[in-house]
Amino acid sequence: MAGPSRASTATLQDIAERAGVSTMTVSRALREGDTYQRPTFAKRARRIRRIADELGYRPNAAATAMRVGQFRSVGLLLSTVGSRSELPGGLLHGVHDALAERDFHLTLVKLPDERLTDAGFVPRILREWMTDGLLINYNALIPAKLIQILHDRSMPSIWMNSKQSADCVYPDDYESARLATRKLIEAGHRRIAYVDYSTRADEAPWHYSGLDRQAGHATAMAEAGLTFRRIGDGLMDRRERTGHLTAALGEAGRPSGVLAYTGRDGMLAMRAAELAGLSVPQDVSVACFMGDRRDYFGRDLSGIALPETQIGRRAVEMLMERIETPTESLPPAAVPGEWRDGETVSSPKGEPNR
Repeated sequence: MAGPSRASTATLQDIAERAGVSTMTVSRALREGDTYQRPTFAKRARRIRRIADELGYRPNAAATAMRVGQFRSVGLLLSTVGSRSELPGGLLHGVHDALAERDFHLTLVKLPDERLTDAGFVPRILREWMTDGLLINYNALIPAKLIQILHDRSMPSIWMNSKQSADCVYPDDYESARLATRKLIEAGHRRIAYVDYSTRADEAPWHYSGLDRQAGHATAMAEAGLTFRRIGDGLMDRRERTGHLTAALGEAGRPSGVLAYTGRDGMLAMRAAELAGLSVPQDVSVACFMGDRRDYFGRDLSGIALPETQIGRRAVEMLMERIETPTESLPPAAVPGEWRDGETVSSPKGEPNR
């Protein structure tokens, strides 16, 4: 009697009958792979796997999950509001590679706030999406109720790019800003402006980095006995920002160095310098925080490279620990950024400016 066609769904019993062994032996051969030490067992396992391939056997993922107690899947939780769940390419690569090394796969879970703040729904996410834990990439304007639900339910979850009291991994923006400021000071700059048109100057920012980067810069300036100066406000109309910064760079006692909150603010500073008749870096040096992209206006930017890939990998490592011990929280992990020399920072003209 012919066995199942390749188009059909073969079972362990079909393979066992063709190989003349028990279903338990088939299951073990498919599970253990090439780990058998005895040649006869290894040869039999290879034959069983060849028969399984000929019959078109595909493992039942649900049955495997029930047997081992794991789906071997991680959910990446995102808000439906894109600005609250920005997902850098480097971070996604880090997550993917770290999961692939552990034979886990990734499931995208994108939900609106009303679902994410439903105490009855959130605990069901793992089961309904068939995942063992969550990587939370909700990192701006986070609903307090979501944080509380995840904490109270002891769900295996790790926050990415978000500064929480536990179970989170994020860039060390404070120390990175101190490092960038010291680099400008070491180059000879004394009048250094912190440029930020992305966050509001008079209230808590949408993301923790708005406070940490400014605080790190201010600390480094104070340590060097220099005066802190901020230029920019997120409330300012976008059409007015270039003119505002151009005027600041063109006035007497202008800054010779700029540390920009983001690459976008760095681009704004370079454009404003051009409009003010200044050259970068000869007249004004520009450093900023950046992701994978370093080339702006055809220039290789100097500044802090955010550790996106490292954060993705570290988040997976921490989540694996939480999956093993769901009730034990992990301390926050701050990953340092890296200073990259580029073409936009040099020593100021003449003597160091005072």
